[in-house]
Amino acid sequence: IQNAKLEYDVYHDSLTGMKNRLFFWDDLNKINLQADKNHIPVTVMLFDLDRFKEVNDTYGHDAGDTVLKTIAKRLLQMVRVSDTVCRQGGDEFVILIPEFADTASLEKLAIKLRDEIQKPCTIKNYQLSVSASIGIATYPENGDTVDAIIQSADTAMYRAKIDTDSRICFARYLKSIDPI
Repeated sequence: IQNAKLEYDVYHDSLTGMKNRLFFWDDLNKINLQADKNHIPVTVMLFDLDRFKEVNDTYGHDAGDTVLKTIAKRLLQMVRVSDTVCRQGGDEFVILIPEFADTASLEKLAIKLRDEIQKPCTIKNYQLSVSASIGIATYPENGDTVDAIIQSADTAMYRAKIDTDSRICFARYLKSIDPI
């Protein structure tokens, strides 16, 4: 029982109870190997909560923690069993989606997730809301290694922060160019 608790603690976020960054990297490496072998696309959606610092600064860290727990529950309820949802740390979440249908389906899912995140959270009689910037990268189009896919999703997420209309950005096609 003690080993099971230790393993749980290693792979789960202590605040939200959801899987953590270490689990995500392990899972992405495994899925990436399968995807490479079976030529199956894999998607990474990286979320950064916007206006979260304001919640912490104005209402306190307990309110911020409650917002994070609420967002975690919402994300977990909206994905398939085969998808992996993790809290990367702070106000960042990531979803690993093996075998997605197409770009249009990914965009629809991202919009649903963004809209769900934006719904207010009731905390101590306050209606608190945050939004999310979402970067989306796919394997193998946006990188052929785990690090490259994560970097592509991260870059797309920062571009999404600039696009204040949708707050969703797909990574651009990345291909290394061989020197002449």
